[in-house]
Amino acid sequence: MRVIFAALLWEIATPVLAELVPFAEGTNGDVYYIDYQGIQKDGNFRKASGAINYFSENEYGIRSHLGRFEFDCKEYRFRQLSFSCSSRTAWTGKYHSKK
Repeated sequence: MRVIFAALLWEIATPVLAELVPFAEGTNGDVYYIDYQGIQKDGNFRKASGAINYFSENEYGIRSHLGRFEFDCKEYRFRQLSFSCSSRTAWTGKYHSKK
């Protein structure tokens, strides 16, 4: 029941459709995506959404990861604002995101 409620809440709270674009591939086969159109600028800070499709699942069964990050361009640091993991290779192009 919690999973259904969380999925419904996600769909209601995140109505904007964004596009994930692959921008890098790791030497181990992991594919990295970013939403270029959704990058938000605020002074020295940038917020962006991105995803990773892992080549193979890790010891916890995770195959993909979607997250929102904030970058400090002046101090060269970043922090993760949110993340979601999946046991499937799930991030292939479009997802729902708040802008």
